[in-house]
Amino acid sequence: MKRAVVKGMVITGLILASVLSFAQTMPPKARLVLDEGALDVSLSPIGKHVLNRDVQSDVLHSNDQMSPVTPNGYLARIKFDSPEDVEKALLRAEMLYKEGKVKKGENPLAFVLHGPEVAIFLKDNYQKYQHIVDLAARLSAFDVVDVKVCRTRLKATRNGIDSLVPFVKAVPYGPAEIERLVEKEKYVYF
Repeated sequence: MKRAVVKGMVITGLILASVLSFAQTMPPKARLVLDEGALDVSLSPIGKHVLNRDVQSDVLHSNDQMSPVTPNGYLARIKFDSPEDVEKALLRAEMLYKEGKVKKGENPLAFVLHGPEVAIFLKDNYQKYQHIVDLAARLSAFDVVDVKVCRTRLKATRNGIDSLVPFVKAVPYGPAEIERLVEKEKYVYF
């Protein structure tokens, strides 16, 4: 069994997100081992769930002298810009909500779409993507998710904000919104 070992560094915020991202690309039986003292993070319930679910991990206890880092929110990782990927992320959000890991009053899980998957949330495509749109609408109504699409992408497809289903918001440029959430708002990927 191959092992990836991260040693001798303090892992916080974006670095942790990068480690988790790397871990998701590892083969299913691979293990990510964070060496004792290397982990400078107090994972929230969602962070623990993501780590335990997506990575078969051996996480050793962190040094008690280190200060905990808690993210301000979570951002959906849409890897392949596909309806299937969006649906999987929404189902994951629903599961976290049902398990009580997403609570009313906390920041909703952010979905920022800026690729071809934006078409899912166009009114004209409702019939084609009804099951995904209905799931997103339900989760949005319960403040579990906040779905935003890239206005630049909308313009490229010759659509405007008025062509979106009602609960979806538009941001000027999706990649910039993702950068803002991660860098300034301290969101991490789920």
